[in-house]
Amino acid sequence: MAAESPAQLVILAKRPRLGAVKTRLAAETGAVEALAIYQQLLQLQIDHARAYVKAVPGRSARIDWDRPEVQTPRTVAEPGWLADGVQGMGSIGDRMALVISQFFCSSIRQSDRLMIVGSDCPYLTEQILTAAEAALDTADCVLVPALDGGYVLIGVNGRFAKSGCDVFEGMPWSQPELLKATRARLQWSNVVWTELPPLEDIDELPALQRWQASAARDETSAF
Repeated sequence: MAAESPAQLVILAKRPRLGAVKTRLAAETGAVEALAIYQQLLQLQIDHARAYVKAVPGRSARIDWDRPEVQTPRTVAEPGWLADGVQGMGSIGDRMALVISQFFCSSIRQSDRLMIVGSDCPYLTEQILTAAEAALDTADCVLVPALDGGYVLIGVNGRFAKSGCDVFEGMPWSQPELLKATRARLQWSNVVWTELPPLEDIDELPALQRWQASAARDETSAF
């Protein structure tokens, strides 16, 4: 398998249910508005993923849902390109570890590179996904830091899988120390990693307002 094989992208997402998504944001906007914002962010991440997949033959994407028993429609214009999956149990670290383990243990995988994202960062465009994939040519792991101290993307390749490094067990999830702890674990394991410029998750009202203002400026400049 060539090291240059295109990557698989996995989106970890929650089913869009009232009161179950964007709870921190809902405290300021209300649950109905928070649900609408979540659906918008999720659709935008799907749109970015579609552009990324369609740009290069061999790329693939999957969306892993947290509630497989809840059947809610998804708004994807061409569902054939995006597979459905199911998240594992436990913390976000447990779930990401399972994605990586299953990917590299699969006998039918067509890629040696895997990237995992959530649905909270509207800035993960096709260009950034492509840059993260390219970074795995020379690094074993790539991170896109979040401004809150976590990260919005992690990508790994076969060399990372063989290193035995565990960047998920015992980590301070949803805490500002997550990125620092992840860097320390990578360094301790002698893993070669790289980072792209940090981006912002949309978890609270100020971040939402910054994104909306940025989107409005982009729309204005398009005319």
